Amino acid sequence: MVTDKGRVKVLSGTTLTSDTARHSRLLGDLAWNTVLVAHSSSEDVLRAVELAQDACDRSVGHSRYQHVLGAAHYRIGNYHAAVEKLASTERNRAPWQQGAPESVLRNLQSGDPYRWFLAMAQWQLGDKEAATETFNSTYVSIVEDGSLRELAAETAQLLGTSLEQKLQEEQLSL
Repeated sequence: MVTDKGRVKVLSGTTLTSDTARHSRLLGDLAWNTVLVAHSSSEDVLRAVELAQDACDRSVGHSRYQHVLGAAHYRIGNYHAAVEKLASTERNRAPWQQGAPESVLRNLQSGDPYRWFLAMAQWQLGDKEAATETFNSTYVSIVEDGSLRELAAETAQLLGTSLEQKLQEEQLSL
């Protein structure tokens, strides 16, 4: 949304100049930082959807922004769109990933925090088996960032487990 002063409103009380707003990475990062917080305001989450969509439009084929858009859709309760965006990015791998052994691809996905959003959206849509499989195939122990740990804990809680239990299971599987 461009304001009358030539600035783009990003989130509550934050604006960027139109020149800065052209950078899809910045838009995607702002959207991601908003959806990462479970209790962001509904206004900010709706704006995050717009920012993520803008980042996608500016960077066609860049799956990172599709992931962010899927996570933003999850936060506004649009679970079908979340699963569609998040699952499609797993199907449409980057060119350097095509032809890579499945074990390499599983390792790349194993630490992907976007998969926690996918698991939560699957759960909300009633696909408990797929949600559990998605969550169980995504490692928490390799994540050191506090916000990502909170996201993992949020996912575990929704799926009826705990982050501590998930970490213990990961240690046993190593």
